[in-house]
Amino acid sequence: MKAYRFLIFDIDDTLVDFRASQVAALEEMRVQHYPRTDAAVFRATYDRVNHALWDAFNRGAIDQQAIRSRRFNETARDLGLPEPDWRELGAAYEAALARHTVLYPGVLEALTTLAARYRLGAVTNGLASVQKPKAIRTGLARLLDPYVISEDEGVAKPAAEIFRRCLARANAVAQEALMIGDVWASDGAGAANAGIDFCWLCRDGAVRPSHLPEPVREIAAVPELLGWL
Repeated sequence: MKAYRFLIFDIDDTLVDFRASQVAALEEMRVQHYPRTDAAVFRATYDRVNHALWDAFNRGAIDQQAIRSRRFNETARDLGLPEPDWRELGAAYEAALARHTVLYPGVLEALTTLAARYRLGAVTNGLASVQKPKAIRTGLARLLDPYVISEDEGVAKPAAEIFRRCLARANAVAQEALMIGDVWASDGAGAANAGIDFCWLCRDGAVRPSHLPEPVREIAAVPELLGWL
């Protein structure tokens, strides 16, 4: 096995159970703003709108500000509800996301063990207003350095540039780095673009795109790294 020196982690759905925090945050917003709307319908409608916006962002078709300004307004419109002040509702939602953040079981312990032997960092396409308090709240901030957020950088995964910046701040080179993430379109493709080995955290039976190289390892949870690295 290659002797890695620098491990780069994706955040949401790799280290953080984003779905759990999102469900809790959305329920807060529904209760406060649309209490008569069915919870499951509200969540499903938001999910559809939000996924479409993030897909457009990942294709480079829109920026993150467009996600902020459109996600709740389009959700309300599709449900036949009054459109909210997206700035006010968006800020409340992002604060709730950070407040409800939970790590997957064993993540903090695994990272603490790995930090004794490797430099650890992160590259995330999340919003800075969510990712920064999330890192502090969970303890990730003290373990992952550099912690590179696309909104701060003006460039996002899968662009090689955001990985190059992460490498430079860790004084590392691509050949000694390993990217660990769950999404092929951003994490796997980004690692390939930057010449970094990729460890795929496979959730929900996802399938590797045929045009991307095989990952050096496939895992189901971050603590599995301890038995391999």
